[in-house]
Amino acid sequence: MPEERVNDTRPANIVDLPNEVLAKIFFAGTEIWKNIRPQGFPFPVLVSDVCSHWRLLAQSTPNLWAFVIPPLHKDEDTCLSQTSKWLERSGALLVSVVLDGRTASPSRTAKETTLLICKTLALLLEKADSRVRRLDIWAYDSFAVRNSLSGLFNTPHLQQLSLCFHDHPGIPSSFGNTERTWDDWALSLSSLTKLRVLGVITPCIPNLTSLTAHNFRMSYHDVHALFETSPHLTNLVFDGLVPIMPPIPAERTRIQANSLRSIAVKSNGMKDPSSIYIFQLLIIPNLTYLELEGTLSISSIFGSSISSSKIETLRVSHYPQFSFLSNPGKDEDIRMFQSFSSLRHLQLIQAPTMGFLSLSKSDHPVRTRTRTRSIHLPKASIFTRPTMDPLARPRQYEHGTLVTEVHLPSERQSVPWRELRGITLDALLATDLACLCEFVAHHGKLESVELSKPAMRHLSESLRRRGDKVFPIPWRVSSRDVGEDGATKDVKEWLAGLSHSFI
Repeated sequence: MPEERVNDTRPANIVDLPNEVLAKIFFAGTEIWKNIRPQGFPFPVLVSDVCSHWRLLAQSTPNLWAFVIPPLHKDEDTCLSQTSKWLERSGALLVSVVLDGRTASPSRTAKETTLLICKTLALLLEKADSRVRRLDIWAYDSFAVRNSLSGLFNTPHLQQLSLCFHDHPGIPSSFGNTERTWDDWALSLSSLTKLRVLGVITPCIPNLTSLTAHNFRMSYHDVHALFETSPHLTNLVFDGLVPIMPPIPAERTRIQANSLRSIAVKSNGMKDPSSIYIFQLLIIPNLTYLELEGTLSISSIFGSSISSSKIETLRVSHYPQFSFLSNPGKDEDIRMFQSFSSLRHLQLIQAPTMGFLSLSKSDHPVRTRTRTRSIHLPKASIFTRPTMDPLARPRQYEHGTLVTEVHLPSERQSVPWRELRGITLDALLATDLACLCEFVAHHGKLESVELSKPAMRHLSESLRRRGDKVFPIPWRVSSRDVGEDGATKDVKEWLAGLSHSFI
């Protein structure tokens, strides 16, 4: 009998893949390009240039071309021609279009860029006005673009609209009915649910589920109008939060904002602590996501509006530790953060880690060590500079290492956020990583810890462990695997053993 043929185990060549599989791969790549780096080289064009087979397949797959970024950096004829081809290849699908003047050629003036945006917008409305689902515009001349936008009367499927104008920097967005407001076409967009505005005075568009506003000024009556006309408003994003404009009634009823699930706020501090912000006029019982960026005080901005919320994800970013320590309301802020009993995911991006992850203070501080600038200072010298660690009190140097008194967790101490399952940390200080390690060790229920590259380097090089105690060391002895006092360098491995997933 003939011998049985041995199965060929060589990997299949990609050119042998069925067209259906290739099309799915192309679509996955297009989604990555669209969501991660849309200003980069378009993925559908990239795969079209590989070979004639891929070009034919890609150009006959409409969902690869449903996200359109006109090439404003090219000359006018090329820009309009390529935009027209994209729209044709998208077939009958709904399309998303991004017209971003910041991507235009540096040799083109702001006026010329705005003119090209207007011509591209006119082409879009001519060829696909009934298929536009999302439209993002960033331009320098709001007046010229607004005149072109009147064609949106015939866009019944427009769900997401972003208008960002920089012709008058510093002018806030707002609700209003002045000569600079939109025409009646804005109120005719029956499918519009997501709105983003910068430098725009807009009417109060009804039925919104998401509002992103930059430097948005609102009156007391505007806040009521927003929630009355958009009872299903789910997401609020304020970049450059400003107080409510006066007058504000002394006796007022707070608005029940049951639909709000997600809030993101960016601010560079509050000049007047007595100011009233939009959230202080609300009761938000169902909030699950909260994002804060900049030097702001959560207790001053939100008051008691989120005291009954079930926040599951908290992200705090770009809050310098010095600004945090100088905030007179920091203790109240920390108490408010730690009151989020339903918190499951915490993201600290260049934020005061020691303040967020500190546990309740014990009566008997434990001595530990931290990094110093020099390891040759005399034992009796006193560290007189202000420390950035709110839980540490300077004492003295011993053998060139600064000894501090830090309140480390004990069995009697309460650990905040017992439902917390994941922490993401981007920190530049080794002391922040030491604080994270102590928190993870005493929490006991964390499933994942994700660290940035600088934080990971500290974990591998700048920290030592003695039992469950983790502490920073002077940089000149960072290469030692085991110190003279028995401290080991295996902090990374030890931390990985405390969580199910360590990245």
